[in-house]
Amino acid sequence: MPEILVIEDQCKRFQTILDMLADMLEETQSGYSLIRQSNWSKALEIYAERHKEIKLVILDVRMPAVYKDEMERTPDGKLVPRLGIDRDEKQFNYGRTTGLEVYRRIKEIDGDQEILFWTVLRIKEIIDEGIPVDDQHYMGKDSDYAAFLESIDKIIGTELFDYYNDIMLDEGQE
Repeated sequence: MPEILVIEDQCKRFQTILDMLADMLEETQSGYSLIRQSNWSKALEIYAERHKEIKLVILDVRMPAVYKDEMERTPDGKLVPRLGIDRDEKQFNYGRTTGLEVYRRIKEIDGDQEILFWTVLRIKEIIDEGIPVDDQHYMGKDSDYAAFLESIDKIIGTELFDYYNDIMLDEGQE
């Protein structure tokens, strides 16, 4: 079964949107299932194992570089992430480079993987980081739900946007 992998550190915040997307994938009998992962390193493990089934990755750009469960103490008691970058215990390096690094790692596994950036960043900021992204593969988190669905449709050929419009028209006629 083809899959869509959502890598978003705030899955709970966007739970309603992601629940609606999962429901619509099922209701339209698209054949797609939705995988949600809030931890980018775990998402990369999932991707490495299942990349042949994953047809689209919806990727946040600003994510914590390090999670508490990825920290360890050195023999001298210093708290460091397993990635080897020194951090204070309460600092999580919340920055844009993490999502872009996830993008690069995904492309190393499968250079043809379709990725939709779903972010608060503007498209120019992503391009300035050296990522070749176009309007079709970029969606601001402030965009409306219909535009989000339309982007997914254009990338993987589903009909979520039309289904959503039909629902909205039916509700408007009642």
